[in-house]
Amino acid sequence: MAQVRWASPTSIRLIHSEAPYRPPPRMATDFREVLAGWGGTWMWEHTSLVGHHTWIATAARNNTLIAATDGSFMCHLAKDTCASAFVLECTRGTSKFTGAFAVSGQSSNAYHGELLGLLAIHLVVHSIQEVSPNLRGTQRFSVTASLPLIRSTYSNINASQQYQNTLIYSK
Repeated sequence: MAQVRWASPTSIRLIHSEAPYRPPPRMATDFREVLAGWGGTWMWEHTSLVGHHTWIATAARNNTLIAATDGSFMCHLAKDTCASAFVLECTRGTSKFTGAFAVSGQSSNAYHGELLGLLAIHLVVHSIQEVSPNLRGTQRFSVTASLPLIRSTYSNINASQQYQNTLIYSK
């Protein structure tokens, strides 16, 4: 807002100015609110949360958060579409957050699907840090995590399964 007066027929003089009142932004309490606020909501349309929305921050603090993703590209079915699925889970088996999505475009390939899954995991972890700004930790990456790494935590994994792009969030 500004208050001005004519100083001459061709110029004005500023008398007073101030910014309009804007209430302070409301801090999100759920990481899904943060994700929605960033846009790209198509990535989160097919997600499932088991447990309270605060479990991911708690698991990160307790060094019990593990995340994995897998991308898919089947050019014989759809040459311009790739898909990605991801899971964040507490190694104590109490909670999990899963999601999947597909994208179409000329650049679709297997690596595109893999990278989109990593992006989803990083966005979830970043949204958790927005809700819990005092959360501290480091991220350890394994671009190809073989079955023994995962099997040491989960006994119900089929021997033919292989998990790629595993991210472990720990202190």
